[in-house]
Amino acid sequence: MSDAAGFARRPEFAPAPSEIVARLATVHDPCSVASGRPLSLVDMGMVKRVTVGDDGTVDIYLRLTSPACYLMPYLESESTRAVSEISGVHRVTVHPDEGLDWSPRLMSDAARAGRSLPIVSTTGPAEERRTGSATSLGCRG
Repeated sequence: MSDAAGFARRPEFAPAPSEIVARLATVHDPCSVASGRPLSLVDMGMVKRVTVGDDGTVDIYLRLTSPACYLMPYLESESTRAVSEISGVHRVTVHPDEGLDWSPRLMSDAARAGRSLPIVSTTGPAEERRTGSATSLGCRG
């Protein structure tokens, strides 16, 4: 690469995939938020793969928790927003899968351990307490 005067320019460096994953860890799965235990896309095991091109293009491959997931537009916009803030990122594309290969075993150890903790309702009386399950952590259709 060279500038208008013909001098060599140092190319802009693309971020490492680990930096992309760290940003995706700030994006929460809305279904886990609704169940009272906010988990990131990373903790949920929803990030299948991340690729970063030398030109700053980022492709994020997500596992959906259900084929009937209607929140993909939200996941796409929040993932794109979070990753676009990284220096060197020029384009972000989110690729969802069909929602057929996600399972609780893909969750982080901490997320799996936390899924058996009781969820306490903050909007009703104490008798509204209930115990969550793996299916309450994700929108399972």
